[in-house]
Amino acid sequence: MKDLIYVIKALRARHEILGTPSDVAPILWQYGALARLKKGELIDKLLYGGYSTISLGYAGLYECVKYMTGQSHTKDSAKTFCYTSYAIYE
Repeated sequence: MKDLIYVIKALRARHEILGTPSDVAPILWQYGALARLKKGELIDKLLYGGYSTISLGYAGLYECVKYMTGQSHTKDSAKTFCYTSYAIYE
């Protein structure tokens, strides 16, 4: 249940930037990195309707294993930790 709270917060993050003008990051919003909006135009219309998406994935394997074992996930001794941890949640 605790993890579900993080998922909900991540999915709702886009609502926290509603009302943001394209001027805050012109390279992203005005000059084509993500869109070509006019100066001062709000980015709101880009947050809905399929232009913007959100996905939650598995990242940070190296960091997690390094923290838990003190070794890289590519070392044989740490691989045991990875496989054991994966089997618990399978």
